[in-house]
Amino acid sequence: MTETPRKYTRRSQEQWQSLITLWRQSGLSAINFCKDNNVSHASFYKWRQRLADSDNRSEKKPPLPSPDFIDITKLSTPNDQPAWNIVLNLGDGLSLTLSRN
Repeated sequence: MTETPRKYTRRSQEQWQSLITLWRQSGLSAINFCKDNNVSHASFYKWRQRLADSDNRSEKKPPLPSPDFIDITKLSTPNDQPAWNIVLNLGDGLSLTLSRN
């Protein structure tokens, strides 16, 4: 009984990463690269996307700056009665008024 050669080659994540790096350096289209290297183009696209998603998740994004807040409950009149009137101009004729009497 003769053994049939395997139709597909299983590759590790590292092997796919190497193939994708070689493809980027080759200047070939993805389809031509896959034909030249006996790689399924469907698997190639799947792994290219998977590795790109993995790279995006592993990149550390700088933290967003914390906004400066003013605790308006601490604003008061000179005789220590809590009262404030704040107007925020939002542009285009819109304003937000915050009042406490």
